[in-house]
Amino acid sequence: MKRTKEQAEETRRQLLEAAKKVFATKGFGATRLSDIAKEAGMTRGAIYWHFKDKKEMLLTLAKEEVDPFFEIIYQIMNESLNPVEKIKKFLLVILEQLNKDKSFLCNLNLNFIELNLRNELPEIKSYMHQKGEDARKVLINLIKEGIKMGELKNVNTRVVTDMINALISGYLLMAEDGEITIDLHPESIVEIFLNGLKT
Repeated sequence: MKRTKEQAEETRRQLLEAAKKVFATKGFGATRLSDIAKEAGMTRGAIYWHFKDKKEMLLTLAKEEVDPFFEIIYQIMNESLNPVEKIKKFLLVILEQLNKDKSFLCNLNLNFIELNLRNELPEIKSYMHQKGEDARKVLINLIKEGIKMGELKNVNTRVVTDMINALISGYLLMAEDGEITIDLHPESIVEIFLNGLKT
């Protein structure tokens, strides 16, 4: 029985990897389940055994990409670092992950835009919005703590979190254009950004 569960999990993993490749190549709208099945070397029946449809596959992939960020973020929040060091580590985790798997994350972003334009998959939109708000709250608390401790200038926390969002979005757009390489150091970008906030 244990072996059967392991085999089922391996099949599910292979299907998600295939979906990831096909979504990145064809886009969510143009992808058919038969494309994913062909890429995985399986039947459509294997997909239906594990997933309701391609939307569920995209949502699963999105969660698998985003959730680890938040596990790391919450770990950072519990470390004995000052607020500026926590913000720095927070940003580095995100930028380094974008560098690590930029092709899929770029296409995931494009797929989200496509879905939003067609008002499809509100559960992904809601999930991503909630995760974004969770991250914003963490950052706002860190910035307020940094201001209180005299490490950061007395700035508008909402403006700063919008700037951080713009920094991450800009990094992602550059990745879409192929402008980000392993030679571009996230540390330098984060340091320059934080220098504008430090007292």
